[in-house]
Amino acid sequence: MSVEASKIECCPELLGNHAALLCLLPHQRSYLHRALALVGTGTRLVKASAAEVYAQSVCSRVAELDNGLGSLRLVQRFVGALANDSDPDPDIYRYHYENFVFRCIGLVDRAHLLVAAALLMSKKRGNMPDNHLIEGQVKNRNAGVHAALLEVKATVQLYRRPRNELVHASAYSCRDLGVLGGVLYLDLNAEGVDIEAVARALFSEGSNEIATTLEALTLKLGALLEAMHPMFELVAKAATKKAASKEAVE
Repeated sequence: MSVEASKIECCPELLGNHAALLCLLPHQRSYLHRALALVGTGTRLVKASAAEVYAQSVCSRVAELDNGLGSLRLVQRFVGALANDSDPDPDIYRYHYENFVFRCIGLVDRAHLLVAAALLMSKKRGNMPDNHLIEGQVKNRNAGVHAALLEVKATVQLYRRPRNELVHASAYSCRDLGVLGGVLYLDLNAEGVDIEAVARALFSEGSNEIATTLEALTLKLGALLEAMHPMFELVAKAATKKAASKEAVE
């Protein structure tokens, strides 16, 4: 049976509940208990086993992905509400759509950092390795994970250029949004055209686009976790074996 088929029933939409992480959860819980005991003591270093540190590193990266997906759900909800607004505002739509574009590309970066954590890739001069370096490393070490990571990247690749334009050149726009914004800005006479209906239709299309992308990203990120499951199991089994050996000696 695949890992995907045995997802945890509680909040299945969260990547943190993916069955691929089950083998790491005891080690993460142990790490968190140790860290909790240090709260308020001024001590920052958590004395934990290698498996506990690994589990916390991986699971915290998964939590960052869940945070990003949660933000996309909020964006989709806001844009969906805007599509039903009595006074749809193109500027508000643009704001949310730009947020959507940034979040999509940000999730790709976070997926790469998850893979880096799973592969125990070290930081270089205090910074995490860049995406190209991570892809090169995982390609040589695990073809399945590499393919799954590229699938995540491909899902939102069409937003890479708009994201770069937002950062370096101009605000987001498309033909229909530009025309709509121009008509409203200049207060042109649009006799015979229901401007509000046109705006709502455009925003509804955007809401559907965001929902479709969100669903695809969630599935691809789940597939990435499943591809990494054997790596997680190796860590968990090694920790169990080490604990058993320690008990035998004692």
